[in-house]
Parts: sequence; structure tokens; C-alpha cells
Amino acid sequence: MTWMDNQISSGATTAEKVAEAAGELAARSPGYLATFGGNVHFALYMRLVDARMRKYFGITHRDIADYLWRDAFDAGTEPDEAIKDALAGDELFGWAG
Repeated sequence: MTWMDNQISSGATTAEKVAEAAGELAARSPGYLATFGGNVHFALYMRLVDARMRKYFGITHRDIADYLWRDAFDAGTEPDEAIKDALAGDELFGWAG
């Protein structure tokens, strides 16, 4: 079960928010959606990853080499945990978090 599936199954309010966010993403950022193979849930996950990385580190997922974001998503890894793993494993940004 992916991280997004867990969010949706946590309650109707969350599922409604995910559906609303998916619609907004498709309308406002079709290119972003296409970048992630048209998978709305994965695109939303990556948008959250990018927003958090930009806010706290001034970078996006594209600045991290060789991290398997899709695998993290599919495994149910929370975005913050995936970010920590990605930064820890990157030669430029690596840190012991």
C-alpha cells in the first residue's frame, strides 16, 4: 500500500482533500503530472516532497541524485522520511540525520 493509499484510507475528509488536490494539480500543472507518468497520487506525493525540500533546504528532488522516489512512494514511506533518506544517501548533501 502506497503512502497516498494510507492517507486516503485514514478517513473520508482526507480522501476528499486528496481528490481535490488531484483535480487542482491536473488543472494547474499538467506538465508536472506528466513528469510522473500521469499518476496523480505519485505526482501529489512528489509535489509535497518538493514543497518541503524547497522550504527547508532550498532544493527539490531533482537536486538529489539516484534516489528511488517511486520505490519510497510504493513502499509507503512518508515524504519526510524519504527526504531524510535521500539527503543522507546523496554525495553532495549527505548528512547523518
